[in-house]
Amino acid sequence: MTFGQKTRKIFVEADFFICNDKKMDELRQGIQRYLELIFDSEIHTPTIAEMAMYTADASASNSACMSRQVGAAIISKTGELISVGRNDVPKFRGGLYTEDDRSVWSEQSKSLEDRDNRCFKWKSRICHNETRRNGILDKIAMQIAASGHVKIGVKAADVRKALANTDIEQLTEFSRSIHAEMEAILAVAREGRHSLIGATLYTTTYPCHNCARHIVAAGITNVVYVEPYKKSLATSLHGDVVSEDLNDSTHVIFRQYGGIAPRHYLRIFQPVSSRKEAGKYFRTPPKDAVPIFRIPLDGPVDYEFKVIADLADKEQTESPGGGDVGGEKGGH
Repeated sequence: MTFGQKTRKIFVEADFFICNDKKMDELRQGIQRYLELIFDSEIHTPTIAEMAMYTADASASNSACMSRQVGAAIISKTGELISVGRNDVPKFRGGLYTEDDRSVWSEQSKSLEDRDNRCFKWKSRICHNETRRNGILDKIAMQIAASGHVKIGVKAADVRKALANTDIEQLTEFSRSIHAEMEAILAVAREGRHSLIGATLYTTTYPCHNCARHIVAAGITNVVYVEPYKKSLATSLHGDVVSEDLNDSTHVIFRQYGGIAPRHYLRIFQPVSSRKEAGKYFRTPPKDAVPIFRIPLDGPVDYEFKVIADLADKEQTESPGGGDVGGEKGGH
């Protein structure tokens, strides 16, 4: 099908996520909470899931990966934040490169040095996973074309084109970046902070099969994600320990996130109006409330023209001889 609604790509831009695998009462409760949040008609604070996913999303913004930014956060069984992680290049003595590594004081040279070796700055400034993956495809294409097993006149470029969209395109093994889920797990090990047994990992993107096996081995029992990841073979390669069945108590459960979108976290949960009046709790009655996400139907330029026209009209009517009679403005 050439055309269609690519909901798999666009749904991640939603303001609020509702999982439809719950009971009807739970769905109604979730929708009611969302309406009260966007109309600011009731006080609500973030759920543990919303707090964790916002933390994961914030961590993702620190990633300099040229392919995609991914963030992860691990929450204990009691709801405490244990660790965060992002996908980026590891550095000597542990951790990942950051913006601060661009200006590190060197006692040896008595000057600031740039020690940031993330991919967008290191060597040829290339994505090593993509470059090596394409190199494999090119080499296969050239060997097939030169093997004598293809029709006369078929060139390596033709073979390369035929190999497009094969599973080789899905390889993720050659990246210099550590994945966000792995970094979140390793961060706990580096500091010896907490046990991961029974913990829940929140990640902005469905874990790859490599991360999946580390998640299982770490003792994490639940994974919550927002964006699907079609390259992942987590359930195919580790179906004995990973499941998407929410009722399965013998596997690590991978499930879709439900709640306020991380990008709206501060806008929703930071008060836009007073929570009290004369010392008592007060909220605008639902019938009088207006949504926080008010979207103008006209473009900004239209509003600018209207403001200019109103000002010009006001100057004309208020100027001497502009129509003011007895202190009142002339009508139109």
